[in-house]
Amino acid sequence: MGRSWADVHGGVCLLLAAGQLHGEGHGYPTTRSQDRPWLAGGVGMRGGGPIGSMGYWGVESAVLAPTHQQTFSVDLIGTGYTSDVVAWTLGVMVGARLF
Repeated sequence: MGRSWADVHGGVCLLLAAGQLHGEGHGYPTTRSQDRPWLAGGVGMRGGGPIGSMGYWGVESAVLAPTHQQTFSVDLIGTGYTSDVVAWTLGVMVGARLF
């Protein structure tokens, strides 16, 4: 039996993401590393459907806005990195039903 567009599903969701930024300097008189928290909220979309009787495909995308920008600086030189104002992801999935 063939599949149709009626078998495809999708949705929109609100997201909360957390992570960690890591910065490390090399080749300067003082070398040290630092970790900073990364928190963001955003919106995501996901869609997918069956492949045959046991498979699944999916596509997902999200746009995230961090709660604040993080910067990493080199002493007496200036800012070496500033985090982005908006981040985004795009993913493609292929899977199989195990049981």
